[in-house]
Amino acid sequence: MLRCLFGGGGGGGGNGGGSPKKADNFLLLKKHDVTLKIKEGDYDGARRALLNERAKARVKDADDYLPLHLSLMAKAPERLVLLLIDSYEPALAERDPSGRLPIHILSSDPECLLSYLQLVLSHSPPSCLTEKDANGDLPLHQTIRHRCPTETSLALLQAHGGGLQTAQTETGDNEGNLALHLALRHGAEDRLVCAILKAYPDAIRVFNNRKDLPIHRAALFNANLAILKALVYEGSLAVADAQGNLPIHLFFMQLRGGRPNDDVMQFFLEDNPGSIGRLNNNRCTPLQILEKYYEQLEKYRY
Repeated sequence: MLRCLFGGGGGGGGNGGGSPKKADNFLLLKKHDVTLKIKEGDYDGARRALLNERAKARVKDADDYLPLHLSLMAKAPERLVLLLIDSYEPALAERDPSGRLPIHILSSDPECLLSYLQLVLSHSPPSCLTEKDANGDLPLHQTIRHRCPTETSLALLQAHGGGLQTAQTETGDNEGNLALHLALRHGAEDRLVCAILKAYPDAIRVFNNRKDLPIHRAALFNANLAILKALVYEGSLAVADAQGNLPIHLFFMQLRGGRPNDDVMQFFLEDNPGSIGRLNNNRCTPLQILEKYYEQLEKYRY
């Protein structure tokens, strides 16, 4: 009798004593939680919740992501991104749990639309272009490393004029690679290589931590003759890398047993005729490197 008077009903009392209230609280939270709606893909709902309370733009989720970080990762509609920026512009200079600024998130996505990146770039502080992520990459480095469209890399490089162009092209990653080293390593289009060279001509003289000049990278990764010529300075074709390889050794390595291009061979030998007999640290001349690949091919011919 007393239990009935005090509302402590039998076996069903546990369900009636708290769960409905918790469920109501969850529904109320979901209605106004911007980060949850972004994760669910309810971008219109996120926008409505944000318009109801702009301060939600600065509230992180349980994993320490801001709504702007989440929206960029999810490629949310531009109008939501703009509203998030307008509501809390300092988010453009805040890092996510992986150490990325919003511009880093977009620069590492080869499928990111140029217009989308330009939207965020136009509102970001210029200094974001010279900020490194946790791996030591500038946004420009990321676009090259992830093989983003050339227009994406050029948009970053040309965003704020000469001073920042130089800063982006003379800054190395954690391995000492400049944007030029990376562009040659990852097969960037010639127009991007030329734009980097224009911004920082002395990049052709800079070694990375592996003691590679840009000409070494170009020779190993099959740059065309015009690019090879653009990377040469007096004496550079006689400079060996850490393994004792001249650019001509590296050129023969990338041939994989194929026939050398006559024009490229002439280019190397006219500048440094003795290089054809130069031994690297493995006691191989350029021709011996090529012969080793032929030997390997012979093993699998039959």
